[in-house]
Amino acid sequence: MKKYAKKYAGLLLIFSLIMGTLPGFQGEAAKKKPCFSKKKITITVKKKKKIKIKNAKKIKTTVWSVKNKKIVKLSKKKKTSVILKGRKKGKTVVTARVKRKGKKKPYKLKLKVTVKNAEKIQTSGKPPAPVKTAGTIPPTAVPSAIPPTAVSSAKPTPSATPRLEDRSMKELYGDSFMMGAAINGNSAQTAAIRHEGMAGILKKHYNSTTLSNLMKPCFLLDEEACKKAAADNGDDVTEVDVTFDSCKESLDFCKENGIRMRGHVLVWHDQTPEWFFKKGYDAEKEYVSKEVMEKRLENYIKKVLTYCQTNYPGVIYCWDVVNECVDNVSPDTTDGWSCRTKFNGSTTHWYQIMGLDYVYKSFEYARKYADKDVKLIYNEYNVFQKWKRESIVKLLSILKEKGWIDGVGLQPTVGLTYPAELKGSGTESFETCLREYGKLGLDIQVTELSFEIPKDKERSEANLKLQADRYEEMFKLLLEMDDDNGGPCHITSVSIFGICDDYPLYDDHKQCLYLWNKDGTPKEAYYRVHTVGEHYFAQKNGISITGGQ
Repeated sequence: MKKYAKKYAGLLLIFSLIMGTLPGFQGEAAKKKPCFSKKKITITVKKKKKIKIKNAKKIKTTVWSVKNKKIVKLSKKKKTSVILKGRKKGKTVVTARVKRKGKKKPYKLKLKVTVKNAEKIQTSGKPPAPVKTAGTIPPTAVPSAIPPTAVSSAKPTPSATPRLEDRSMKELYGDSFMMGAAINGNSAQTAAIRHEGMAGILKKHYNSTTLSNLMKPCFLLDEEACKKAAADNGDDVTEVDVTFDSCKESLDFCKENGIRMRGHVLVWHDQTPEWFFKKGYDAEKEYVSKEVMEKRLENYIKKVLTYCQTNYPGVIYCWDVVNECVDNVSPDTTDGWSCRTKFNGSTTHWYQIMGLDYVYKSFEYARKYADKDVKLIYNEYNVFQKWKRESIVKLLSILKEKGWIDGVGLQPTVGLTYPAELKGSGTESFETCLREYGKLGLDIQVTELSFEIPKDKERSEANLKLQADRYEEMFKLLLEMDDDNGGPCHITSVSIFGICDDYPLYDDHKQCLYLWNKDGTPKEAYYRVHTVGEHYFAQKNGISITGGQ
């Protein structure tokens, strides 16, 4: 038997070698090997393109290289993908050496890349005149009649290339970062998308948005369903039920209009109902154990992420996993950073039950259930204050070391005079803030930008000009600091935390923070931000601007 076994083993080896050379069998084998989705691509100078490796299962490491770095820049290198950015006209080759688990020899993949010059764009060189709208829009939930394109009355002919002043802000700043504005609202009925004018502005100018309120735990947790689960399963129930009634309409809006959303927020010491932490989901009962709370936390994060990723794939591109947990009022500094322990004079529910672990477990669970392309963010205010910045950096370093975080959300929390410096080398300037966080190598997102004229201050021409000055200085600084322009920070999105002043869907609401008036007409601040973007876009695309710009 041994003699025949050896004989047939040899025949089988010969048969397999022969069949491996046949086209059909060779194709099947090739399908299993890592390869680029395309053999060659073309990129425009200053533009980016993501390339992916197919058949990427069990890849252990990937070493990326480019033959001529003057033609193409590689960034955001991962095991299965890389971002290419065209630098100058020419041709080159991008190589990926892929090593799979269990394989000694790496696969060598090659991609031919051609970089071409950008198209020439016509421009009149004249800034648009403000569009005036008579009257004030009544604060009502019924969609109003603010012109969605109130920023410019000039309409390009179909065959003409749009002038700079007619371009959207998302297009002007697109080479550096996404442009975002928040969907405000304290209910589904008052969400900004219910307002025709604000919805029109959002669609025209922004490719990112944030639900400033309606995705917080107090809106998503389904109290009635949770209490029913407790009645069926006992006080230590860990099942969690959620509802998306508050934000489904906004998610649909984003999906239909190609706008991506920042998920805000999974875990926060505020706006999370007390009953969620108690036995039987009853606020009058005692706190549950740490073990039960950890499971509730995990189930909540799992339910929220699974719902969004299943029903709105690709819409939510990042999550603020934990919000504002760094503080200097009676902090816990066990791990070298100042964890907030109290809120409004009382110990926070999260810290009461889980201590520092509520922060760590939130990121651990979010990483467990988030799609691989969804970024996980820590979001915080007063990020430029020296003591707080040092504490945040320590926390971010811990989370980065564990592989649980992708970026930091910076809420500027800035006013007309504070901090005194936006640009500058001062200890608490916003430039210094950006440089310090940039050293971590994480994505940076500016998440809640506004410059407030306080309610007790007159909306005088002088104050509106000062507000516009600050917006202009901030956007110049952000462009300068972004690594796409040679700066030290990888800035991926900038979000203004609202659209119109005096929020049109609220009764008697006064605030002066944003780029548009209540009636939908653009403020001087809008024109300043737009003009900074025009200059940047023109520089990137080799356009000469004349005529007062």
